[in-house]
Amino acid sequence: MFGPGGCCCGSAARPFACKGAGCRSVRRSARGFALVELILAISIAAILSIYANRIAVEQSYESIARAGAEYLRAVLGAVEAHVMDNRAAYEAGNDVPGVADDLRPTLAEMVALGRLRAGFPAVMPTRQTVRIDIIRTNCPGPTCILQPMVCTTAPLTMDGINTRHDLVTVMYEELDGQGGISSLLDPA
Repeated sequence: MFGPGGCCCGSAARPFACKGAGCRSVRRSARGFALVELILAISIAAILSIYANRIAVEQSYESIARAGAEYLRAVLGAVEAHVMDNRAAYEAGNDVPGVADDLRPTLAEMVALGRLRAGFPAVMPTRQTVRIDIIRTNCPGPTCILQPMVCTTAPLTMDGINTRHDLVTVMYEELDGQGGISSLLDPA
């Protein structure tokens, strides 16, 4: 049986036995993809994988920023407990046991006092270190205010160069708005 253009298709011995110019497209499609089509498909796949990789990296950075916020929350909780347990000494301006500098306890001292678990990491997941400050206002006296603060000692950079304000915002949101961004001219 001949189709339009003189093709004979479906023969058991030769499935694509064709005659004439009208069967050229049948013969070409039977061979597979052309090189141009293959290059185009690979290019599109490469572009999509680059885009997907960038999204995965950003999601990873956001997860690291959230872990950094949890780190700050844990340290702040330890310092708040320390201040509450030693409130009388802080209000009076007396020495506080277990810390070398009453108003600047260290992570190591918080671990030694049992406020943080043994092995608590010295560096945040964001590769930053923290400084603890206890601010005394109107002390001693009935209007004494003790404010523990935990601050990072360097800007948040994931590549070591650019400050990532977007990730600072993620950390800030993870801390339910407790905190902020500050810049000190003299970090000492």
